[in-house]
Amino acid sequence: MKRYFISICFAGLAISAALAQQKKTVPPPPKPADQEPSLAVTMKFIQSKMNDQGVVGYVFSQTNIPGVAFRTFYRFSDVTTDSSTCSLHKVETTNVRVEVTAGTTYSEGGKPVTGADLVRQLVETSTVSLKDVESIRVESQQDAVNRSFAQNGYPDISATIEPTIFQLTLVASKPVFLFHVSQTVGKQPPVTSDTPLAKEDSLHFRDEDTADRLAKALTHAIELCGGGNKDPF
Repeated sequence: MKRYFISICFAGLAISAALAQQKKTVPPPPKPADQEPSLAVTMKFIQSKMNDQGVVGYVFSQTNIPGVAFRTFYRFSDVTTDSSTCSLHKVETTNVRVEVTAGTTYSEGGKPVTGADLVRQLVETSTVSLKDVESIRVESQQDAVNRSFAQNGYPDISATIEPTIFQLTLVASKPVFLFHVSQTVGKQPPVTSDTPLAKEDSLHFRDEDTADRLAKALTHAIELCGGGNKDPF
């Protein structure tokens, strides 16, 4: 009886050892697939969203220019992204119709405009390297303009923009953004130039949701490209 009991114990130990050995030889489960979109997919989303936005229209006015409204139409075109170079190429066209109230005098390009409309067009072409972008800021364009007035020493001037549109600003720690500009005022021939290098590049969107979604996609692309804030503290 004792020998039978000992045999059962040895058999149980042998089975346990076999199970333990079998358990050790089971391969680990596969790692879950990366759920984040790739750089190529992210860049394609950015390109599509920007090209599909269409025209953004709004009216801009300033407290120091009473009786004058700047009716503005802004749009992206020819937006292309390249994941191999982490670049974003775009053309931004801004058409402004200066509307002057009767009895108000306003000068544009050194020439007075009274009780009439003046059309101004600004075409900016640029290519952004996402590796150079450190951060992104999203806010209403009205807040951005008024903050700029205050920072440049004009706290008594304020702007009103209707309807509310949103500004997404790409920010770099050093001047890296270059714009090729073509500007036409009225019937004058266009004047072209390259702007000095800047630390910021501002993009305009019709609604906050679109601006936020593009900011999220751009942030993801910037991180995959090796940009962003590299300061550990």
